[in-house]
This record gives sequence, structure tokens and C-alpha cells, in this order.
Amino acid sequence: MCKKVRLSVCTLFLLLISCGEVSTSEQSITEVLKAPVQQAVGFDGEVIRLGVLADLTGPGSNLDRARLAGIETFWAEVNKSGGIGKRVLVELLLVDHQGEPAAAAIEAFSLAESVVSFAFISEVAAGAAYPILVNENILAVSPTSTLDWESDPRFLTHSVPVEIMILTLFESFPRAKWCVLADRSPLGTNVSASVGVAEDLSDLKQGVLIIEPSAKSKEILTNDRCSHLFVELSEGWHQEELTELSYDGLIFKRAASAGSHESQLRAQEIAIDLTPQWRVDSAVGMREFMAALIRHTPDALADSRLRDGYVSQIRLYDILERAFTSGEVTRSRLREIADDSGPVNMRSFVEDIDVTNKPKVLPRAIGLFSSGGEEPDDRGWSRLQVVEPTDMNVNSMFSKQLGD
Repeated sequence: MCKKVRLSVCTLFLLLISCGEVSTSEQSITEVLKAPVQQAVGFDGEVIRLGVLADLTGPGSNLDRARLAGIETFWAEVNKSGGIGKRVLVELLLVDHQGEPAAAAIEAFSLAESVVSFAFISEVAAGAAYPILVNENILAVSPTSTLDWESDPRFLTHSVPVEIMILTLFESFPRAKWCVLADRSPLGTNVSASVGVAEDLSDLKQGVLIIEPSAKSKEILTNDRCSHLFVELSEGWHQEELTELSYDGLIFKRAASAGSHESQLRAQEIAIDLTPQWRVDSAVGMREFMAALIRHTPDALADSRLRDGYVSQIRLYDILERAFTSGEVTRSRLREIADDSGPVNMRSFVEDIDVTNKPKVLPRAIGLFSSGGEEPDDRGWSRLQVVEPTDMNVNSMFSKQLGD
């Protein structure tokens, strides 16, 4: 399509020259279409290549495959509309690290030779790939936000940091007997480490019990000890093992790990999700997202994990557009724009991101959903309430205490 546009403009340009009537606006159009954009690693002048480092066959494959479907849908939609700057297409280079950090480090090093940025680096791979990001000055999209990653400009995150999520829950249910079931995955470790700080800031009436998944977990998880349970299991335990627990209190899980529409939540399970509600007419972004799914992933079911992958690409797209317009799609240029890009329109999925704010303004409101309630959305979930931290300075307080 781009070649046809160039041909039409050039034809018009020659006709006008022959008539001696070339206007300034027509010259400007021709200059824009022919304006050179500097080639660089990951950009050959025709295609921009982005890396994807995911667990596609290992223990986290269900989660990463769902998020990858959203990522691929986003860029398919961009390419359908002409690509970046309506001139160059985007290609995703996929690598499977199988849930192994060592393999992720090797694959990240290899991908760095061919991509301008990483469109996705899973939680397992984030720590392993970080040295490569630093040495090569590369941006990367991280699917789950933590305060550590939020403070590093190389990671483009959009979701509520898990530390803020824990604090929000403790503040919202201060009289509950809280337990946290978390594994030793990178994200599970972050959750466990944040409990003490969140407990102090929220002034819980009772202490928090941290439990690691093991054969004894089922004995520890009793209603006498735990009335409210937050679960972060990236490795080992699966949904089936969790349902075998003889525990009938409230179980809180991130929507990204709560499964798809096919495996609906039990009555006592609460899904933690970003606003807005999962309805096509609830926001402009949701309408765009659902339309993109129909066009590019027609067999996909309503799934928060797929939506998270889609939304995660919005800021990277904005940076690439600005870089292309400036005539330089290089890693250093992308970093410059990411460090001082002003407001980013998140299309009503979450709060707009303005990286010029110091400290950063993080999206903090989270929705609590359950199945089997009134007015269910397309996933079969009903919204219970929307909660957020009560302390407006919680980000700086949390960062300071975690740093100490």
C-alpha cells in the first residue's frame, strides 16, 4: 500500500512540474514520504524487529502463550494500518526460554544482535536479561510491574506493582487474618519480600503468615489461621492443586494467573484486575481491543492475560512512533524518548503514563471480581469493588523502605 501511495504522489508531482504548478504543500508531502530514517540494529529501513523472550513450553507456558497472543494481536493491528509511521512493518522474533533463567540469558544475548527493543521479557527472564539490557542500552516490556522494575527506565511497565497490590489488599481488609502463599519464582519472591513493609504501612490488626508451597501447605492453610489468602504461584503448583485445598476462606489472585473464561473462579475466589470492566462498551480501549481480537485472533476467549499482553505494547508503540518521526530508530533514541516522553495515552485501559513526573504516577486502582455474581462480564466475573491505597505518598514510602 505504501508503494502505491508513493507512486501516486510521484505521478502527481511530475504532472504538476510539467504544468509548472508545484505547491508548497505538495512538496511537503513528497518530502515526508521520501524522508530517510536512519538504519540501525533491529531496523533495516523496511522492517522494525522486536524481541520476545517467553516461556512457551515450560511451567509458565499457559500464562506466556496467552499474553503472547495479545502482543501478536496488537502488532498485527499496527501492521494492518500500515505499520510504524504508516511506512514500516513490525516483526516479532520469538524465543522460548522454557522457564530456565540460564537459557533466558543466552537467548537474550543472541536476540540483542537482531532487535531494536524487546516487546516482551517474562518475569523468569527479566533478571537474567537485565545485564544485556544495560550493556546494549535496550528497552524491554515487562508484563508484571514491581517497584524495582518501575524505578528502572529500561523496563516499560503499565500494571499495578505487586507491592502496591499487597498493600492495597491489607489496607482494604485490615481486620482479616491474612496469609500469603508464594513460591520462589522472581515474582513470588517480590511478593514475599513486600509483606513486611505492607504490613507496617497498613497497620494490620493481626500478623501475616507467609507460606511456601509444599506437602505441608495443606495442613497450614486452615480457616483458623487464614481468613484471607493471597496466592502468587508461578512455578510448581497449578490451579488443580490449589482447588484441592480444604480451605474455604477468600482466595485473592491476580487476574493474569486466575485462568481463562473456560476455568471460571470458584465462589470464594477473588480476581484482582485492572479497571475498566471487561465489556466492549466500557471504554474506547476495550472496543479497539475486542475488534482487534475478532480480526486477528477470532478463536480467542475472553482472557485477562491476553488483554494484559495487548495493553503492555501501547507505550512501546508510542516510543517507536516518536522515534520514527524524528528520523532515528536507534536504541539510544528510544531510550531518550522513554526517559522524557511526556504523557502516554493508555487508551483508557489504565491511567495515562507521564514519565516526566517525579516520582512516577503509577496506576494504582484495582478491581476485585468474583464469579457467579450479578451482571457478569464476558468472562463470567462480577465486580465486587474497586480499591486503592489510602496513602497518596505510598510509592515513595514503599521504595524507600524496600531500598533500606
